Amino acid sequence: MNTKTGPARRAVLAGAVAAPFLAGVARAQAWPARSITLVVPFAPGGGTDTFARPFAAKLSQELGQQVVIDNRAGAGGTVGAAMVAKAKPDGYTFLLGSVHHAVAVTAYKQLSYELEKDLAPVTSVASVPDVLVVYPGIPAKTLQEFIAYCKANPGKVNYGSAGLGTTRHLAGEIFNEKTGAGMTHVP
Repeated sequence: MNTKTGPARRAVLAGAVAAPFLAGVARAQAWPARSITLVVPFAPGGGTDTFARPFAAKLSQELGQQVVIDNRAGAGGTVGAAMVAKAKPDGYTFLLGSVHHAVAVTAYKQLSYELEKDLAPVTSVASVPDVLVVYPGIPAKTLQEFIAYCKANPGKVNYGSAGLGTTRHLAGEIFNEKTGAGMTHVP
């Protein structure tokens, strides 16, 4: 069997529609016959988790089986991805993945899984833009004023992310590179 397309690969939900989801894992037997685990590779209450909960509720309703969220945070989403990569390839464990996982293959020297070999994309369920939000105590009302503030206060402006190699981390570093802002990353 072709391991690139066969059912032996684990599924990754890269973003919210049930029809493509169902088409990607159709089997001869009735599916789903039991609950499904949706691994969210970030902490409860974060952006991915906040999206995953209503998505799982809608999938539960559409599929007639409970979709259970399992938060497995750590290492920019790679802890959860590794768990799914090692899960039994039976169509009942999915990863709510993101661009973090494509970045991880270059950001980490060694992963315990191979993205393209061990995980298979199923469907895209969301597109999330990056937005710059500034603490109200910073005297900047425009992007240019914020950049000037960062440059005038080197090492004093921090930005946060879910971890090294995540999109927020990389967006912050690209912002630093393009503007010279010199913000400090806080994973």
